[in-house]
Amino acid sequence: MKKILLIIYLLAGSYGLFAQAVVGNPAPDFSMPDTNGVYHSLGDFSGQIIVLNFFASWCGPCQIESPLLEDSIWQVYQNQGVTVIGASVGDSLWQIRNFVNLTGITYPILRDRDFAVFNDYGFLAFPSNAIINRQGIVVHLETGFNIPRFVRIVDSLVSITGIAESPPTGQLPRTLTLLGPYPNPFNSQVKIRFQLARTNPVKLTVYNTTGQQIWSRSAVFPAGRQEFALNLNRQASGIYLFTLQAGAERETGKFVLQK
Repeated sequence: MKKILLIIYLLAGSYGLFAQAVVGNPAPDFSMPDTNGVYHSLGDFSGQIIVLNFFASWCGPCQIESPLLEDSIWQVYQNQGVTVIGASVGDSLWQIRNFVNLTGITYPILRDRDFAVFNDYGFLAFPSNAIINRQGIVVHLETGFNIPRFVRIVDSLVSITGIAESPPTGQLPRTLTLLGPYPNPFNSQVKIRFQLARTNPVKLTVYNTTGQQIWSRSAVFPAGRQEFALNLNRQASGIYLFTLQAGAERETGKFVLQK
């Protein structure tokens, strides 16, 4: 009986059966070295939103996914408290260097040399991803990748308070209503849609995350569903804030510009 229990324990330790990540639970801790041999744990990224990407250098889909994580999440959100961590599973240092040269990624890479962390997170194939919120809770697990979904999840976790919310207007009927969904993050031709109860001048102002105004336009619109179309080809990829004002009423929002 003791031998059977020992075998079960060893198998569980090998395949992470006792420590798998679960959405809604605290993320399993880890200790992995970077390519310089310095060890990092989950606590080193405390307060960050983390996209933990498990990859292998020989994995074709990983070679496609990693540049997309670089361009769509790391380059867009790294200044908003978001970290992308590439966890290289079973690769040697030269394999990692070749992978970096092939994909052009710049986000940090840690080495899961013996598959221990990969197993702790309960994954079985590459690429696989875990998204962890600022409180260290797992909010998403996925084998394979869906970059637009990852962007939506990360964007929902980013808290931006650069523009104060409009004061309440009591029970009076509103003239202005901001319509969803928010603009497509993979389209530089951004459209801000809204509804007017009556003909009214409307002003749209766009800011970067430092609060600097980068675009403004006013126009008179009739009642009904309307939109402002913005061409932001000259602006860098990133998060932008906006205010939409009609008379004393103001709506605020944000969008991700990804070229």
